[in-house]
Amino acid sequence: MSYRDWLVEVLLLHIFTSSRAWYVRLCAWVLSFFFGRVDSSWLLNNDHGTWIGRDIKHDSEEALINRLNKSDAVIIWVQGGGFRCHLGQLYQATFVRLIELLAKKKMTCTILVAKYSLAAFPAPMNDLVKVHEWLTNALDVAPSKIVWGGDSSGAALVLDTLYQRELGRDARSVVLSSPYLGLDPGGKGWQEHIAEDRLSDKGIEAMERAYAPGLQNEDGYEDADEEPFMFLHAKADLTRLPRRILFQTGEHEVLQDDAAWLKEKIEKGHKNAQITLATAKGRRHLDTMLIGTDEDLAPWVEFITT
Repeated sequence: MSYRDWLVEVLLLHIFTSSRAWYVRLCAWVLSFFFGRVDSSWLLNNDHGTWIGRDIKHDSEEALINRLNKSDAVIIWVQGGGFRCHLGQLYQATFVRLIELLAKKKMTCTILVAKYSLAAFPAPMNDLVKVHEWLTNALDVAPSKIVWGGDSSGAALVLDTLYQRELGRDARSVVLSSPYLGLDPGGKGWQEHIAEDRLSDKGIEAMERAYAPGLQNEDGYEDADEEPFMFLHAKADLTRLPRRILFQTGEHEVLQDDAAWLKEKIEKGHKNAQITLATAKGRRHLDTMLIGTDEDLAPWVEFITT
């Protein structure tokens, strides 16, 4: 292992396990020098996040609305970071590659890497609802054009938002990469891959402490009608979720079984659901987001263009 690779692994380990938010964000900032660098013409920042699209940098609001109107799909990407930092900047090169791959399939796509509060539930979920309202109202994006996406902790936040705010029925589809789904560590995937994956049980505990501290209290949440991970409940109405969902995990990832379990649960509760499982060969937690080769992204392209 090179010094660069060793440093990257150390920084990612600290991001997943540290409870000190300032330190996690410092590690993420250092990682930004190793991943995600793209030409600035692809990026447009605003209060709701970072837009990614070809030559989007100088778009006025009118030009952006026109661009989105011409886009076949608009992706809202909910970036992971263990609910203690945002890692979206590290993925920019992967998103540019995705846009280019979709273009080869004659599909025009614009991506918004959404901002949300690094606070406990429900604050980040409420922020994503505001992003959705801004897209559909101010920018006139049809909900049926929107593809929701999320990686790691962002996946749980996507599912919470779509389920609890009932935004899923109108969405085009969902793409989830290395998805953390709110389940406890354990099972075959953990046993087989814990030694090689970069996500550990300590990482899961740190995410839960940051996002769902009420679940660690005996009294739980005061409002029983609104708590994290309600899509996991035995009586959850899973028709609230989009009909089409792609789960992608790495071949050496501990979360494989979590995705397979939720796929089966959704299919039982949502008879019209079309749930796809994809495995990225040789990959661990977040490798697809950080490296994002054509092969890694091929299942995304096929899914989004179908």
